[in-house]
Amino acid sequence: MSRARNVSVILHVGPHKTGSSSIQALLASQRDTLASLGVFVPDGVSDEYPGHHMVPFALWDRDISSLGGSDVDDLSKLLASWLESAWEKGCSRLVLSAEDLSTMTDEQWGQLAEDLTVAQRIADIHIDSLNVCVTDRDLEARVRSTARELVKGGASDSAEVLEGLLRADIPTQDHAIAEFVSQLPMPTRVIRTPFEGEDFVKRWCEINLGSEIAEHIPRDALERRINEMLSENTLEQLREFNRLNAPRAGLNPLHPFSTLDSEEERLAFERLKMFRWVLAERDRYYTEMNRLAYRLTELREEWEN
Repeated sequence: MSRARNVSVILHVGPHKTGSSSIQALLASQRDTLASLGVFVPDGVSDEYPGHHMVPFALWDRDISSLGGSDVDDLSKLLASWLESAWEKGCSRLVLSAEDLSTMTDEQWGQLAEDLTVAQRIADIHIDSLNVCVTDRDLEARVRSTARELVKGGASDSAEVLEGLLRADIPTQDHAIAEFVSQLPMPTRVIRTPFEGEDFVKRWCEINLGSEIAEHIPRDALERRINEMLSENTLEQLREFNRLNAPRAGLNPLHPFSTLDSEEERLAFERLKMFRWVLAERDRYYTEMNRLAYRLTELREEWEN
């Protein structure tokens, strides 16, 4: 008897600053282990973002054929290829992750619902359920942390301006997710994971993939956290760089490089990434020097005593 062509989809939507990079690092590093347990994780956008999937880029009208080594230029076809790959590998579940999904408009969510429906027809695979995975975090903590992250992404406004925009924008994001769920033809539910504790990634895995999956993943992978912390001084220098680097006036302060629809914008984004890397390396250098100086002081005191 042939196996039923059914696949469940797990859609991790973030939002930003709720441990998404750590979750994606786990998914990418454990891709083979997860596949052996029936959970398929496609390749990510690039080597730099191996667990971050390109769904939102397509919905922002980005050319996805240039991302992730894919020759597919249509989102419904890309989703269909992922469904087919999951089924061919004997996996009953497909996991997609992109925190940028949480920032999409009602219209973009509606397009994703349509693309998922079309993908089923193309692949001749039925999506028997869809879980939308959301991480809950205190609004003010999320606002402050996201404002800092926006500076890393090209924003040049003050922290106060960005935080004010985010307080108005974040509730609309949460509403858009709820509207998306209501549009889907397949059984859908929203699964919420509190953002708290050092074991957050492990709990996320247990809640969204199942404890029977989590127990097969090495502890060091579950405990790994990805978070590029920049000092306040470095953030101000980066904000000033963004003012000089902006390829054109009137960029969306919350999503300054969401489209990259010109060569000038692509070059500006590459300059930003390079400058951000230099500043981050400098911060890491000073942090390590301070740690070593502190340790040398301890050793000297131990020697003298």
